[in-house]
Amino acid sequence: MSRCRVVCRADEHLREICFGQWEGLTYNQIRHQYPKALAAWEADPLTARPPQGESPADVTARVQNCLEDLLLRHANGTVVLVAHGGVFHVLLCLVLGIMPKARWQFRLQPGSVSELHLDAKGVVVTRLNDQHHLPAD
Repeated sequence: MSRCRVVCRADEHLREICFGQWEGLTYNQIRHQYPKALAAWEADPLTARPPQGESPADVTARVQNCLEDLLLRHANGTVVLVAHGGVFHVLLCLVLGIMPKARWQFRLQPGSVSELHLDAKGVVVTRLNDQHHLPAD
């Protein structure tokens, strides 16, 4: 019987996007309190950033760094990632070779499970947004 060694560690590269002064606000609150910043965000959703926050391009860069590190350190291993949906949206775009602006084309529910197999030949998505383990509404 083979034994599996599990090591848990936090990685700042996998934290959710920092919305800065928009954290905790609704869309309507942001629209009223930060109309110019919101207009810039909507006009350029990849590089614009909320006041004191980070842009989706910033998130993409740090997720890319994390992915490269994981592929180097765990080339033949299994890695389980637990993170916010925004990080997984970006990760899916990166491994599938599609533009990060397409990140909203994936629907990922909270608590869902997605499974990817990455190797030298590429990536195979074997499970996406699986919720069978969650109680039905």
